[in-house]
Amino acid sequence: MIFTTGVFALFFALVLPLYWVLPPRARKYLLIVAGMVFYAYYYVPYLVVVLVMTILTYIAALAILKARDGAGSSKGRARVWLFVGVAASVLVLGYFKYWKMLVSTWNELASRIHMGHPAPVPDILVPMAISFFTFEFIHFVSDVYLGKIDREAVKVPDFALFIFFFPTLVSGPIKRYQGFQKQSQSMPEFALDNLLGGGKRVILGLAQKFILADTIGRFAAPLAAPEAWSAQMLAFAAYAYAFKIYFDFAGYSDMAIGLAQMLGFKVPENFDRPYFQPNIAQFWRHWHMSLSSWIRDYLYIPLGGSRLGFARTLANLIAAFAICGL
Repeated sequence: MIFTTGVFALFFALVLPLYWVLPPRARKYLLIVAGMVFYAYYYVPYLVVVLVMTILTYIAALAILKARDGAGSSKGRARVWLFVGVAASVLVLGYFKYWKMLVSTWNELASRIHMGHPAPVPDILVPMAISFFTFEFIHFVSDVYLGKIDREAVKVPDFALFIFFFPTLVSGPIKRYQGFQKQSQSMPEFALDNLLGGGKRVILGLAQKFILADTIGRFAAPLAAPEAWSAQMLAFAAYAYAFKIYFDFAGYSDMAIGLAQMLGFKVPENFDRPYFQPNIAQFWRHWHMSLSSWIRDYLYIPLGGSRLGFARTLANLIAAFAICGL
């Protein structure tokens, strides 16, 4: 099960004072353990899955560093380990999040064209935050390969905290290892401004989620049964849904950013008034910014970005937004 608001409040109320009375090194390990407890509360066996993914990604990074320091065929071995690290994360994500969908889609298609017997649909419980884990694993191993993360920064405690940092574990924002590791290396010092400012951010997020999103979401109900409503009401419901999904996700992001700030950490912003932007391009640059920048840096640009002509640019955009949609 996922933490209810009350249970999480109790969990954080226990972790926060203990965190600030411990010495810096102990605080780092407390957050790692707290993140694992937080995740295990959802479903213990999936903690093992994430731990295996974490270990495999770290091993791939170490192998890349070793190969990158060599010459000749060592460069090829670095690419092999990059492929292993990325492929492992993608395969785990694909199985847990999309295999059931693919089987169901195939059965639907087969029934329409009267081809064969339906395949058994697997009953798969999706691991919590598997997409966010995947994004951060791929970012880490890719940046190690590209030389953006040096050997001195690849440390087990810092990497474990990067992965299991519970304020951002469920719904982001998607962190970058370099900025996070600089903070976790020495661990933040206590600052009353961070505690109060983070608390205000958490309250703002709670208000967006439980007051605005949940209230506005009621007006989006006609979208579930469009045949029973007028065109005007459906248009109103569509606008309501647009604001509901914004306040829902922005609220969660504000809570995550605020909780991190109360622990002394700064994590990326995720929304910056997207509906006030003048065009759709600017909208996407200000909506779920940590995901948009991840897709740009680790998918769109590696595919060639906009450097290879109009047709290739269009294909790259389609690929990027297809992945974003999934």
